[in-house]
Amino acid sequence: MSRLSDYVTYREYHDQTFILDTRQHLSFRIEAPVAKLLDLFREDTTAEAALERLAARHPAVPRQVLADDVAAAASFLADNRLLAGETYEGSPREAHTNTRYFQRYTIREKLLYAALLEVTYRCPERCVHCYLEPAALSERYAADRERELTTEEICGLLDQLAALNVMDVTFTGGEPFVRSDMFDILAHAHSKGLAIQIFSNGILLEDPNLQRLAGLRLLCFHSSLYSHIPEKHDQITGVKGSFDKTVHVLRTLSEQGVYVNFKFVLMEQNKEDFPGVIELARRIGASVQLISSVSPSARGACAITELGVRSDEDLMGAIKQWNEISTFSSGPFSLDDPICEAGQNSLSIDPYGTVTPCNAFRYEVGNVRRRSIAAIWNGSRRLKKWRAMTKRDLKDCQGCLYRARCCFCPGVAQKLSGDMLQKYGEACRQARLQCALEGRAVPAGYSLENTKETL
Repeated sequence: MSRLSDYVTYREYHDQTFILDTRQHLSFRIEAPVAKLLDLFREDTTAEAALERLAARHPAVPRQVLADDVAAAASFLADNRLLAGETYEGSPREAHTNTRYFQRYTIREKLLYAALLEVTYRCPERCVHCYLEPAALSERYAADRERELTTEEICGLLDQLAALNVMDVTFTGGEPFVRSDMFDILAHAHSKGLAIQIFSNGILLEDPNLQRLAGLRLLCFHSSLYSHIPEKHDQITGVKGSFDKTVHVLRTLSEQGVYVNFKFVLMEQNKEDFPGVIELARRIGASVQLISSVSPSARGACAITELGVRSDEDLMGAIKQWNEISTFSSGPFSLDDPICEAGQNSLSIDPYGTVTPCNAFRYEVGNVRRRSIAAIWNGSRRLKKWRAMTKRDLKDCQGCLYRARCCFCPGVAQKLSGDMLQKYGEACRQARLQCALEGRAVPAGYSLENTKETL
């Protein structure tokens, strides 16, 4: 008897099938629409039983052709340890090349691949740099609790996302686990075959909750860790003991086979601590993500950006360390590329149903309480307008030799100047330093032909 592992989910996009194994953290690409063939292995079955079911659905297809298809599928699943009962030793691996391929593919085809759900803005921590300004607005967020999407609304939204072939759903906040229905929501997402990621500080989770999370076969559990020094992390979060609680959650989940990730926000206050966080992550078995600048708040307050690291030397040091451990690749550059990936194959939904390209880019394209996700994705005029913009549309950037390494964020630009296309200093600074680290003024892969009309 054979059955597909509970860690495996898959989606069919046009003539290709994408398979994701959250246990091994591997992805696979099959250049054929084979989702219905994989469906045969969702329950315990034999090759003969699977063949009989397939033959009943396709009586006109020669039996030997169907038998070969079933045998090939069974062999593929077994060879890649995608069947229930297969043992896997070792830590989850970093994202496979196929994942990056499908990111590019779904962007090109404008297919909704991923969604981020901000289920609440309430949070027990009071991080000094938080873009939600929780210290100032915590009372407002508490008062807005009644406006948040209900359990039924969120589960209905997950149904819509699954029907649209969305693969990846991320739950964040605020702190998502302030909601008493969070595990019901997660269970519903899991039942729909969605690959689940969670952004959480973890301080509200007790050990029995961690066992429940491990049972949901998460793609990744992310937490912010601001220092390897407990007192310094706690000073940034405003909650004594938050370091110990967060690290305990991450270590326990890692021990239970969940892929965990540290997010480190580089600030003047913790600029010396990145190496210590990298080492702590190594001991726990986690990955590390560097966030090298502090963003303005969601309401446009720019004062918190002053918390960012000041000297170029400190910033370059952190970026260099990040480059040494990261597998991220920006790929080839073209002025005809989208300004960023937000809204190209993904959407963000806030606690009150407002849909934007990204939670960092508050450009409203619809609301799920008024229109379906499908109607917004396929019909929003504002979303179509955003998708039509390219790097050529950025203002005051023509002829810049650092653009191939620029991580321009329209959300930051919008908050700083009111114009989502206006260049801003921090993006320029980081691009210049990244190029300096690579030892060249003009990045590799940058074609002067791209800008010949403006040079």
